[in-house]
Amino acid sequence: MENGFSVSLSNLTSLRRQMDVIANNLANMNTGGFKAEQVLFEEYVAPVAQGAKPAKNVSFVLDYGVKRNFAPGNISPTGNALHVALGGKGFFAVEYKDGIGYTRAGNFTLNNEGDLVTQAGFRVLDEDFLPITLDPENAMPDISTNGAISIEGDEPKQLAIVDFANPQALKKAGANVYTSEEDATPVEQKDIIIQQGYLEDSNVEPILEITRMIDVMRRYQSAKGLIDTGDDLTTKVIDQLSQIR
Repeated sequence: MENGFSVSLSNLTSLRRQMDVIANNLANMNTGGFKAEQVLFEEYVAPVAQGAKPAKNVSFVLDYGVKRNFAPGNISPTGNALHVALGGKGFFAVEYKDGIGYTRAGNFTLNNEGDLVTQAGFRVLDEDFLPITLDPENAMPDISTNGAISIEGDEPKQLAIVDFANPQALKKAGANVYTSEEDATPVEQKDIIIQQGYLEDSNVEPILEITRMIDVMRRYQSAKGLIDTGDDLTTKVIDQLSQIR
């Protein structure tokens, strides 16, 4: 009975984790450049003592990580000259705390100092990984398909576009930014596809996520029902034993 309780409890814990990820996906269905996530599960087998009997292997459910769907989202026009959509693979490089962060969200703006920044205020970096600064008094820049920024009266700039051998190893840092312990590889200009005045949408599929949510809720209720049934049975046994004199 204790084994059944432990297995059901591990299942409940994993289902809660899955529900959290689904809820986060749905909450970011309108967040530009957001990538949908999915929990990965594996079987964890552990020997459990059986009193005087030999130990018996019992299977538990264990979530061991999150997989991100890095497929590109749809591209939508905004008409804002500082908005850029990145086609294909790669990430924009931004200044993040004491290092470099990476994002697919290209809804940039200018701060009071003329720095090109993300919506969270992180400065966007050029090909030398230095902050891109534009004169806010000048006209809006022209951003070519390879990420070159041209503006009258300013030196040309080049957006840093980088990629990774294993994007799944990226760590989510918040504000739609990732960090990495792996060195980033600059994407060659000929392979960069930038669309000015557009943004990449989230690739979350709401109908799919809602379907998953319903399935998780049903499985959660089923697993909880097993625990409740076992708990009721244990209570009855204890009550009956207490009446034996």
